[in-house]
Amino acid sequence: MKPFLYQVAALFYARYGVDVSRLAFVFPNRRTGLFFQKYLSEVAKRPLFSPAILTINDLFARLAKRQTADRISQLSLLYSHYPRLSGTDDSFDDFLYWGELLLNDFDDIDKYMVDARQLFRNLSDLKEIEREFDYLSEEQIAAIRSFWSHFNKQVDAPNHRHFLALWQILFDLYTDFRAALAAEGKAYEGQLFREVAEQEEAFELPYEQIVFVGLNALSVAEERFLDRLKQQGIADFYWDTCSEKVCDPDNRASYFMTRNVV
Repeated sequence: MKPFLYQVAALFYARYGVDVSRLAFVFPNRRTGLFFQKYLSEVAKRPLFSPAILTINDLFARLAKRQTADRISQLSLLYSHYPRLSGTDDSFDDFLYWGELLLNDFDDIDKYMVDARQLFRNLSDLKEIEREFDYLSEEQIAAIRSFWSHFNKQVDAPNHRHFLALWQILFDLYTDFRAALAAEGKAYEGQLFREVAEQEEAFELPYEQIVFVGLNALSVAEERFLDRLKQQGIADFYWDTCSEKVCDPDNRASYFMTRNVV
């Protein structure tokens, strides 16, 4: 049996021939794209212009028309706002641990299109979470309950007090940090994803069609973006549904496959 990527390459070359160069193919990573190009050349058996080979991160960056700031630059910029908002004199070295956590949290907040103001409210009352965050699943509620129980057992721990103090400034830190990055024409990855997913006008892309191949475990921002492209009639999707792991209901990959195909 031919490899999945070979089958995709053969399908599109048979359909478009040398005009396959007018398409864009989006893969989970660059390595997959290289294998696709190899198979496309084998199928064509002749020189041809390659279609655009992208990752989904590449596509978001092109649509947002901004560059992703490197990690050190993000930490430095985040720290430049931290002392003013927190009222502390923590050194950059002391801040690094919290800074790394915050960057990861901010990235997740935007990729999953969370209401940051609501999220960063004082969450000490678990009943308030269960009442007002009614969109959370039972598993998410259980995870939050476990999280706060862990900290409640360590009320006097310095890290716990630091965390609670930090919680109070998180929304201002989040908004100031995002604005400062935007002023420099930069962004972190989740910020790019959210801005593109929230874009109201139709996407203008220099491709006749965008083919998404083998994407898995998509964030909310990615799902909304792909759905918009599908509604515009320029997106096509391919998954290796014959894979043994994907067909196994006990394998988590099958959960994402079912979700994506539906």
